[in-house]
Amino acid sequence: MNKEVTLVVAGIMRKGNLIFAAQRNKNAHQALKWEFPGGKVEKGEQPERALERELKEELGISTKTGELFSDKTHAYPEKTVKVLFYVSEILSGEPQAIEANQIGWFTKEELIKLDFSGADGDVAGEIYERL
Repeated sequence: MNKEVTLVVAGIMRKGNLIFAAQRNKNAHQALKWEFPGGKVEKGEQPERALERELKEELGISTKTGELFSDKTHAYPEKTVKVLFYVSEILSGEPQAIEANQIGWFTKEELIKLDFSGADGDVAGEIYERL
């Protein structure tokens, strides 16, 4: 069975030595797992613009997409996703849990202890090593 790969973007946001993460809604795929927020890239959309759109929808913030930090492909039983993780800068607003169960700013040590969804856990480890 040939599964289509869904392109997804996620933002890594920093405030001083803290990194932002969101806990998925209880009704979402991978419910209550932690993630770096973002979402699907729509057909014809640039990944960087998709990330800015998703962060506005999910968290109510305006952001600027920076450099690509990492990309991961992760196969779940029901779908395969390729996630592009970008460093994102908050231009205005304070993140709100519009679609998330809860949100927070974490030290790198706290971050790697969270129960992450799929590829996000691998990237949490990379953040710990590289940022």
